[in-house]
Amino acid sequence: EKAILEKELDKARKTNSEQQQKIGVLKNYCSMNAKERSALRMIMEVKIKGLLDTIIQAAEDAVPEASMLQDRLHALQKIVNASVYAMKADDQNGDPNTADK
Repeated sequence: EKAILEKELDKARKTNSEQQQKIGVLKNYCSMNAKERSALRMIMEVKIKGLLDTIIQAAEDAVPEASMLQDRLHALQKIVNASVYAMKADDQNGDPNTADK
């Protein structure tokens, strides 16, 4: 009976070790995703939003009567702004996918 218990203990230790390794891999994956999400948010907030604002102003200055173009640019601007806002809100509210930053 002692041999059986030792065998079960060894099996449990091996399973525990495997689980710990999987947890480590998942933590690393989550950390990488959080960093990528942060980088994406910064790119959208700084580069894309800034570029879009400049394009909208240039379009309004160059062709004031091109309302269809301006409407679509403003729609795109709303999408970008909403995406940035949502990503910021998730980050501030402790989104489980970004909690381990």
